[in-house]
Amino acid sequence: MKKIINARNYTAIEYVNLINNYPKFFESIHANTLKSKLLAEELNDGIEKLEVIYPDLKPAKIYFTIGCMRTNGTTRDNLVLIGSELAMAESTTDISEFEGGTKEWLETFFSSNPINGLVLLNVHEYVHTQQTSIPDNLLHIVLYEGIAEFVSVVAMGVPSNTPAIKFGEKNSAVRKTFEREMFYEKTSDWLWSNSPNEFGVRDLGYYIGYAIAESHYNKSSNKKKAIKKLIELDYSNPDEIDTFIDNTCFFSKMIEELRMEDQKNRPNVVSINKIENAPQNE
Repeated sequence: MKKIINARNYTAIEYVNLINNYPKFFESIHANTLKSKLLAEELNDGIEKLEVIYPDLKPAKIYFTIGCMRTNGTTRDNLVLIGSELAMAESTTDISEFEGGTKEWLETFFSSNPINGLVLLNVHEYVHTQQTSIPDNLLHIVLYEGIAEFVSVVAMGVPSNTPAIKFGEKNSAVRKTFEREMFYEKTSDWLWSNSPNEFGVRDLGYYIGYAIAESHYNKSSNKKKAIKKLIELDYSNPDEIDTFIDNTCFFSKMIEELRMEDQKNRPNVVSINKIENAPQNE
């Protein structure tokens, strides 16, 4: 619990407010959270499938926790931390106490019955424990997340249940918009947030990273080598990551070309007109 609290900066006040304001929600999710022990065998099976495509897999531990509605899963060091209040929900989970954008997002997310994709989620987070470095810009962060989703899909042999993946595959405008916005570093517009966007679908950055990883995988004749490359990318070397992305040919132009276009299109200060300070009598 302390690990997920630190990972997502949860506070005691947040927990108290959630408990007091959403009792029907927590009552309805309670029974599902008790299924964690029953899911243990399926989780182990998922990790074994991951090891088949990535034999260098290092051990990690999986913990089911209760968070504050801001992540269904994250990692710290070699720990997988599941936010059970989201990850173990289903379409019948009671969200009548929520309002506005939060309720709209929960309706969309819970309609996909997240508990049915719990093993896939765990494998996704397990992949993160294998990645060797943490990215620090939007483009590389979406790749980092997308790789974990893609590798988990390959390992499990099932499609992603993340709505953003399906939406992005059917809407080329997502890639075009990301090409315009990737250098603005507004992570919340693309990941881990309900920030409004022109598409009305959250976390579309997952699709961008997923599609880049998929392109690399499809172009590779040695699939195990391709998986190893994806997992072990060194984000401490940004130029190397940019080159890797360019080689997938996912974007319409090379990253440097897109960066130059971005700089060219940003507004510039043309001149400054001085004004005389006037006395103010207030």
